Amino acid sequence: MSFIHDDFLLSNETARRLYHEYAEGQPILDYHCHLPPADLAGNRQFQNLCEIWLEGDHYKWRAMRANGVDEQFCTGAVDPYQKFLAWARTVPNTLRNPLYHWTHLELKRYFGIDELLDESSAQRIWDRANELLATEELRAQGILGKFHVAALCTTDDATDDLACHKALAASGLATKVFPAFRPDQAFNVHLPELFNPWVAKLEAASGGSVSSFHDFVDALAQRHGFFHQMGCRLSDHGLNWTFADFCDEKEAAGIFDKARNGQAATPAEQAASCCSNSGAGMRLRAGPNSFTSARGATTTLGRTGSSARIPASIRLATGRRPTLWPLTWTAWTAKTRSPRWCSTT
Repeated sequence: MSFIHDDFLLSNETARRLYHEYAEGQPILDYHCHLPPADLAGNRQFQNLCEIWLEGDHYKWRAMRANGVDEQFCTGAVDPYQKFLAWARTVPNTLRNPLYHWTHLELKRYFGIDELLDESSAQRIWDRANELLATEELRAQGILGKFHVAALCTTDDATDDLACHKALAASGLATKVFPAFRPDQAFNVHLPELFNPWVAKLEAASGGSVSSFHDFVDALAQRHGFFHQMGCRLSDHGLNWTFADFCDEKEAAGIFDKARNGQAATPAEQAASCCSNSGAGMRLRAGPNSFTSARGATTTLGRTGSSARIPASIRLATGRRPTLWPLTWTAWTAKTRSPRWCSTT
């Protein structure tokens, strides 16, 4: 029997009945993904398996780093096949990790490949997958149709002009594509070298000067309203910590002024919050999905919220009421897992 088969992970009759009779034919409603809207609007044709699989997958990168792979094969300018080969050498070491399951589910469901990926099979799998990636069915929009994606929400910086979303809305694409409001950069008062250039982008996007904390909040509200007009009904916040105590507006204004003058906020000064009255849902993600790599500075990699991340057990409250929240990984139903390009992570 192939490693991936129709009853993969369905270990009893109840599981098989529930999946095959009820879940299998349902459309995908993906409320959080990192699909680049430009890929969708342009109906991208992926040139090789490295582009669709390894171009921005921090989960694979983390496994490769743990396997001793040099950083250039993760995020560097190395030949695409050499990056793929480094991943192929890593895959056998991910056994019993969801990455092993996802890798082979994707090979089976997208490319019809039953062979296990390792160094010896890498060239054959590379050649076959690339051949199929040249077809219309596996272009960006073709993938959405192939897997019956009814709707999805991308992850978009608060300063984004959402031009690709405008184009998608006018395109007649069967899949509904909505933006999600991701204002993480607004909390970088502890990193003024990142915060101030982002505020400049916020000024340009909102069409007004941001010279005070009040201006800052107004500009964010203006952007939130614009996102709402564009169909956004979700905000997405990646948090390293949640705080037990919050500052008042006067203190927040002082922290903002310090950051604008190039002075980094202290950890205790990062207690700030945003509220919405537009009926949008808020998704808070704390822990592994909000931590940058131990290598240091955040690497944006051209995808909002897609930096190199590490798992950790972290302190989630600072101040008089500290708590510890042990973090665990939750694997989504492997049956609906799709490649990195169509990932829900």
